[in-house]
Amino acid sequence: MRYPIFTLVVLLFAGLELGNPVSAAENTYVYILNFDNIQDETATEWLGIGFADKLREKLSAQNGLHIRSRQDLEKIMDDRQRLLSQPRGSNNVLLLGKFNRSLDKISVSVQLIDIATWEELDSKKVLGKYSEISLLMDTLYNAVSTMLKPLLPEDKPLKRPYPDMNVSTTKAPLPTVHKQSTDVAGNIDSAIEDLEISMDIVIGAREEASEMDMDVEGEWTLDLNVDNEEEENPENDVNTDILVGVIETLTKNPYRVKMEKPRFEYDTENDDNMKVIFPVTYALKETILKDMLYSMPYTGLKQDGTLTIFSFNKEKFNFPQATVDKLKYGTYRKVPVIQFVDKNSEPVVVIADTPDYELHSISSDRTIFVPTHRFSPLVDITVGGWEIHIAMETVSISVDYTFIIDVKDVNRLEGVKLKFILAEELPLYLNRLL
Repeated sequence: MRYPIFTLVVLLFAGLELGNPVSAAENTYVYILNFDNIQDETATEWLGIGFADKLREKLSAQNGLHIRSRQDLEKIMDDRQRLLSQPRGSNNVLLLGKFNRSLDKISVSVQLIDIATWEELDSKKVLGKYSEISLLMDTLYNAVSTMLKPLLPEDKPLKRPYPDMNVSTTKAPLPTVHKQSTDVAGNIDSAIEDLEISMDIVIGAREEASEMDMDVEGEWTLDLNVDNEEEENPENDVNTDILVGVIETLTKNPYRVKMEKPRFEYDTENDDNMKVIFPVTYALKETILKDMLYSMPYTGLKQDGTLTIFSFNKEKFNFPQATVDKLKYGTYRKVPVIQFVDKNSEPVVVIADTPDYELHSISSDRTIFVPTHRFSPLVDITVGGWEIHIAMETVSISVDYTFIIDVKDVNRLEGVKLKFILAEELPLYLNRLL
């Protein structure tokens, strides 16, 4: 039967009709950009790259997903005709992310956008700890996988046109030659499987089954090793001592401080008051970074402008539990406290540079208390199950601390002293001063 040419053309275009861009498809192209650092905090800028890289790595293993970068997105935006070269019914989605850190807590928000319509398909928010980045990465991956699941092809078993060779379609006994060849093939398969298991055990890909794991008269047992701690490698003791020493230095006294003489200006609104401006500059000690670069046996190094990140993993280092706990719970974090003292070394003005806003409500009748938040740590240490990361920023932080004092009290100011106090000890320390 012959059809008119017009009918054939209509049928052709009907066959090429694009499917729903947000439905499941054989090919889904995911464009992943580096996550946005809301606070624009340089010390955590590496997380924006890390989140995106980890998602690209893990999502690329999923069937039906094709991971694309920012450069690929720019090409699509410059020439949307490129979408036509993709397989029929393909999806193109943009994954946007942003994160925010507050002390040890990190909040990550992700948004999935359909590039064809620029409509939001889904969004999620995950929370985690800065000291548990690996766990946060896994949580983020699970959230993104859930968002992308509706776009993935369903895993349907293929229907084979012919029965498997080892399935018999008749009750008649197999010929002797066939049975012998089947037995030989089965023995070969079993031998290959045993060989693969033994090779995996040699390279450490799987553990060798112990006698406790064996099937003994229909009963299986498993040793939980609840009381056994992870064994440390004695060969890493020297490197571990160096690492612990460096961490001790970084958590005890890593900064150099430059204090300049304060400037005094009359208050334009009240002649009885004087405005005091006290310049202070914070920076890391130059020797710390130099010593780590040239003498530390680190296992990884990443430099991005003024930010340097050192990685130390368990291949070369042991992680003492006391050090791990100190880093995980952030008990090493310190904040600067400045005191203007009189001739008896009693505080006249106290400046606490802390992000803890609960302390900003403290008041005192005998001492001027100035709460502020201008100082930013230039060292940040995170610890996971496998690696310790030390991020260091080689910049100077210049701060002008300002406060108002009565003119008659200016002559009481005899000196200034600055001291770093552990954040957890700060409330008690201020109570003693005020």
